[in-house]
Amino acid sequence: MKITSVIETSPARLKLYSAFIDTDDGFKFSNDTLANCETNDNLDIQSRDIAVSPLDKNLIFIAGDDFHSGGVFRSYDDGATWLKDSTGLEGLRILSVLPSAFNKAWVICGADSFDINKVRHGKGIYISLDTGKTWKLAGAQGASVYSLVQHPKYPKFIAAACGRLGVYLSGSFGWSWESYSDGLPKDSSVRNIAIPALDSTNDGIVVYAGVYGDGVYNQEE
Repeated sequence: MKITSVIETSPARLKLYSAFIDTDDGFKFSNDTLANCETNDNLDIQSRDIAVSPLDKNLIFIAGDDFHSGGVFRSYDDGATWLKDSTGLEGLRILSVLPSAFNKAWVICGADSFDINKVRHGKGIYISLDTGKTWKLAGAQGASVYSLVQHPKYPKFIAAACGRLGVYLSGSFGWSWESYSDGLPKDSSVRNIAIPALDSTNDGIVVYAGVYGDGVYNQEE
């Protein structure tokens, strides 16, 4: 198995969550900083991302990464039980998931899919306004969205690492998106994204993009 994401709810709780691929036990948690790990027997999943709501530490989202359990799963009780009715994400592989720091019911995810010949097709960024029950396409159509991050101070600003389509930014809490890829290497693939906790200016915000095999780039937009 391969670890794809590790997060903590808060340093005081010492609880960590992790997501895995190449296993059906793709969700694990630890109450002792990974000295011991437990899994949820009722959740058979492979996952590339996991996220806790900034507004409710008991609300967790996990990104389903395979064909029989794709979509976004959610837990209202700190991972004890899980639900999924991801209308609008049928047949998609979820690469990234981001709960809003502005509204508890808003969630964003990034998706792609594979056809019968195992060719990858980017699907873009999707948004849910009802805690992950239903979803609609919000932007970056055709992109494999590997990572989503929110500004630490201003949650209306969100950045997305969109593979060969570069970087997409939203200044509307994820409702709409624009491409900001000038200066990135041609035919590169952006796999990671970060927004430092700096104040916005008249020029915008600072964003860092991790380009596969070609380093880190930053842009102020």
